This record gives sequence, structure tokens and C-alpha cells, in this order.
Amino acid sequence: MILQGTKKKVLRDCVIYFVKSTNLGYEDLLEKLVDKGEDRLDTEEYCDWLTHVIFDTILSRSDISLAECIENKDIMRSAVSSDSSRKEGEFYTPENWCIEGRNYLKSYLKDEWGTALVWDASCGTGGLMRTANYPQDKLFMSTLLPEDVQIVSSVYPDATVFACDFLEGLDYDQYNDMFSRKLPPNLVEAMKRDEHIVFYMNPPYFVGEARRTDIGILMDSLNMGKCALDIFHQFIYRIITLKRFYRLSKVTIGVFGPVTLYHSRMLQSLLNELYDDFQFRTGMCFKAGDFSGTSVSIDWVVGYTVWSTWQDGEDKKRRNPILLHSKVLEQDGSIRTSGNRLFQDMEEYLDDWIKPKDVLRYERLPAIKSCMSSKEVFTNMATNALGQVMTSNYVIRSSRRSAITILPNVDGCDITEENFWRCVASFAMRQCYQNNRDAFKNSQYFAKPNVEIEGYNQWLIDCLPIFLFDYSALQASYRGFIACGESWDRLNAFFPLPKEAVQTIVKDENILQDMLNFGSNNEFLLGVLQSCQTSMSQEAKDLYLTGLELLAESLIGYARRDVEYKNSTVAWDAGLAQIRMTNGLWSNEKEEKIANNLSALRARLYPDIFKFGFLMDNENPNDVLTSNLLTEKMD
Repeated sequence: MILQGTKKKVLRDCVIYFVKSTNLGYEDLLEKLVDKGEDRLDTEEYCDWLTHVIFDTILSRSDISLAECIENKDIMRSAVSSDSSRKEGEFYTPENWCIEGRNYLKSYLKDEWGTALVWDASCGTGGLMRTANYPQDKLFMSTLLPEDVQIVSSVYPDATVFACDFLEGLDYDQYNDMFSRKLPPNLVEAMKRDEHIVFYMNPPYFVGEARRTDIGILMDSLNMGKCALDIFHQFIYRIITLKRFYRLSKVTIGVFGPVTLYHSRMLQSLLNELYDDFQFRTGMCFKAGDFSGTSVSIDWVVGYTVWSTWQDGEDKKRRNPILLHSKVLEQDGSIRTSGNRLFQDMEEYLDDWIKPKDVLRYERLPAIKSCMSSKEVFTNMATNALGQVMTSNYVIRSSRRSAITILPNVDGCDITEENFWRCVASFAMRQCYQNNRDAFKNSQYFAKPNVEIEGYNQWLIDCLPIFLFDYSALQASYRGFIACGESWDRLNAFFPLPKEAVQTIVKDENILQDMLNFGSNNEFLLGVLQSCQTSMSQEAKDLYLTGLELLAESLIGYARRDVEYKNSTVAWDAGLAQIRMTNGLWSNEKEEKIANNLSALRARLYPDIFKFGFLMDNENPNDVLTSNLLTEKMD
């Protein structure tokens, strides 16, 4: 029985105390527990005496038997040191994650669950399938450590259990099959018959073994030396070689491991090899700290992915994107799905993706910085630009600097009709990310999203109210703005009300005169709103209607005249930012209403940031792309 709760803590504490007191390993404690005799209490050997005390005084009183100590060897191993566990690459898989991984296999295999052969090639003490009630004659359990065979055999008496170094030995032909000779004959015969093989495993994650195993040497000879640096990747390639050697047509893989394989440019050659023979089906990801044997401070991500051989009729050019369910481990041990997360190689920086493709001419205008300080700055803006959005590929920098303006920004990107929706996505994503960061905050760079993922178009429509009414949406309309000794007038291309509608509610003569003096520049936006406002989600509609309501309220009566038209509010198309910053036009009640609407919409949009792949993880310091990014100068 796998220990949980208080019993598990007692066993771990006993192991830690024994190891620190004797400088021995957990294996020594286990061996001494097995060999414990009644005379150990009087022995002169401290470690023998301590073993006797631990068992009779602590474990026995906690109702923990010797058999349970042996069965829970993985818990004893992981208790010694999270650092040493990481160095060895061994991570005990808690039962809740074992069950969750099996559930994915059950869902995919359907009726074949229970009939397919399951091979755990890094079984340790056999935890992955311990509570599965799977037919044991269908189970193959192999482990690197011969001492684990006896433990696993006692748990799975009818399974095929054997010691096997999964990475040593290579199969070339029927006469040179050095790896297959190590396998049980019934497993070899099953592969020759092309029976359905399911690899369900949690291989070691250990960097630095490229040329120390036969599989690593083979990968290095095939220009995959960098991929072979991690033992986990070698396990993946061994499965690929087995599939190819035996020409297997029915193989399923359910594997726990680091997610760098799925998004690191350095590992693309191995990922391509995997995709050559297998299609991605489903999977999940979660914090490594939720695995036993890892520190709670670890912030990298563990992935569990299910792959299977390509089926007849499937187009190998249509690779399924690696979209994983984000899982959260609750305090009570239950597992909750918090959204989805896409893992892919970063094809393009977000800033490069949103740049307009139709800009031909530029004009020199005062920058938005001129509005905020006495320093006057000019910068370029396209003549056909509707406005500008501040951008940055760096998460930390962009969290502090992100805005939409009508005047240009020093580091802004022009918004035109051609790139309008890309700018909407970029700005809304940044604002949602800033306000809702969670455990996946280790992402460092903004990247081009995968717009083919289901749900992207709806998500994008719901981003529009954020673009228009977020606090950093500084769209404004200027009249007689003085900069660099000149007077500037500027229309608001992102004003969401048609001029005709404004005319029906305005009574203020000065604003009416402004409407006569200045036309409109918001025809494009009005067309966009007409085409998509009925498709908005409820949270998006709430924010959109609140924004329109606040703009309309400021135009009714003589509220703007009463505040002396400060902040260019004489302009009929003055933006919400101008209304907000003008005392007398913005009440606490209005602030609370729009704040609540903003918070609700941001929270709903936030999880899909990961689903569509807007963030590039900096999890692998050896990644070529990451190394280049780290050397770039940040101004």
C-alpha cells in the first residue's frame, strides 16, 4: 500500500534523520530494516541501534509495517534530498498523477485499455500501474536497478518483470540485435507479431549523458548530439528505434517529462523524428514542484503527452499542435484543470508579427512623451496609421510599458487597417497577462501566436473592448495641442460612437461647433464594431457597453463646459482616457463599474494566452535562440 498523509511524512522524516545522522543512504536503512534482529538494541553500532529505535519506537507506533517500508521505497528515496534526486534524474510519481496519466490513456485507447500490452521501461518500484487493476499478464515492467526487480515482482506476481538498461545495446538486423537479446522472449515475440504496445513511463530527466550510452552515441552520430544530452530524450529515441526495427504499426506512448522537447529550437531534430512516426494526441502539464522529489521552488514545467503511430488516412503534414491541459494540484490532493497551454518553437517575435505590411510613407509628429513632460520629442508615424501601440518582446519590460495612443510613441508600432487585429491581440494579451500572472510566470518573451488553434477568432473578438477601454488605452483627440512651438489637431480613429449618434445627444454649443470644424476618422473602427459586437461574450459586451455609456454620459448636458473643457474634452471624439483624467467627469461609481468589467473580462481571456502560444519559455539555458536573446541589448 502506498503511504499517504501522516504515515508518509513519518517515513520520510525517519529516512532523513537516519541519513543525516549516519551519513549512509536510504538503501542502508532499508537493508538494516530487513535484517533487523532482536539483539540490535544492545549493539555497539550506532546505525544498527538507530534502526532498531526507528522501527520499534516510531514506525511501529505509527502502524507502518516492514512490508510497507519496502513497498514505499520510492518515498524513502525521494526523502533523502531533492537536489540529489534531480542530479540522478529520478522523480517519484505520486499516485494522483499516476491515475491522471492513466485516465488520458484510457480515454484515448477506449476498448483497447485492458487488452493492449503495457511496458513501463523505467518502472522503479512499479508505481505507475500499481492501482490500475490492469491484467498483469499484459504488463511488462523493466528497471535499471536489479534490486527493484524483487520488489516489483512481489507487487506484480503475474507480470513480466526484468532488469534492463533501456539505453544500452542497438538492433541493426536479425543477427545484430544486441538490445532485443536482453528482452524477455514473450515481449520480443509480441513485437514481432505487431501487437499493440503501450509505453507508459516516467523516464529519468538527467542532462549530460550524450556520449555515455549506446543510444546517446547513435543520436550523436545522426547529428542529434544536443538532443541526446538529456536521458529523457534518449528514452524517446529508443522507442522510435524499436518502432522502426520491428515495423510496429500500433504503438501508443504516454510519457512524463520536461516540455523543452516540444518548444526548444535546439531539439527540433528529435521532435521531427518523433513526428515522423507518431502523431500527438493529448496531454497535460503542471509545475515540477508537484512531483515528489522536487523542490517547491522549482518553476519548470512537467508535461505528460500521449502519442500514437499514424493511422491509415492521416496526413503526416498535418501535425497536431502540442496543446496541453494546464493542471493544478490542490491542497487536498485533487487535480484541477485551469486552462490549456500550447508548446511550440517560437516562429517569430510578437513585435515582428504585428508590424504593418502596408506602410509606405511617414510623417514627423510630436511623440506622446511631449504630453507627459516638458521635453519635446518628435518621432515618425505612418500617414495611413490609425494610432500606435507600445510593444516589447520582453515580458518584464512590457509589463511596465504598454499603451495605445493617437500620437506616436518612441518605441511604438503603427496601427493600420492591415494589422489592426494583430495589434488588438498583442495589446489585450499584454494587459491580461500583467493583471493575472500565475505559476507559469517563468515565460520571458512574447511570441507570435498560433491563430489556427480552435477558439482564437472568438477570443480575438472579445479582446476588442480591452483594446478600446483598458486603462492603458490612451486613445485621445487633440485640439490646439502645442508641441515644439506648433499647434496640432488630431482626430481619434478609435472613437467607438458614430458622429451621427453623438449629434443626437449633444446640446453643448462648443462641442457642436467642434463637430462642424472637424470631421471623423473612425469609419474603419465603426465597421469592425458593426461586424463583431453581436458575437462578443457576455463579459466583453458588459465592458463594451459600459465604455459606451461613460462616453455618452460625458456628452449629455454641459458637464464638459463645467470643467472648462480640460484635456481637450471640447473635442466631440474625446477618448475615454481624457474623460477619466478630467476631474468632474469621472465618479467613483463609474470607476468601480468599469474596473469590475475590466477585471472580469481580463480573467476570462487570460488562460487562453497560454493556449494560443503567446509566450516563449526560457527553460533551457542551452537553447540557441535563448542564448541569442540573452545577449541582445535592452535599452
